[in-house]
Amino acid sequence: MAKYYVESGQVRVVFDAADATEAAVRAFQWSSDKQAGIEAESPLEHLWEAEERGWQLDDQIRVSELGFGRDDAQVLDTLDVVAIWQGSLFPWVG
Repeated sequence: MAKYYVESGQVRVVFDAADATEAAVRAFQWSSDKQAGIEAESPLEHLWEAEERGWQLDDQIRVSELGFGRDDAQVLDTLDVVAIWQGSLFPWVG
């Protein structure tokens, strides 16, 4: 597995993955889990803030094996990544 640098919006994470798409899906899962943790464990004020923020990712996810901020990063549409993620949860759908 290779190391991938994944960035979108305020999110910057590094994952070991088989390819850039898997790294993007892992970043989406990570951000969803993090958001769920904020909503589940925070006082009411933080819950409202988390709901207002919605996803932590922008419309595109940038993935590179060489580092953050690379012009040659692979760019994936976040909604496409969500669809792949949903398919991995529900392989009988699609």
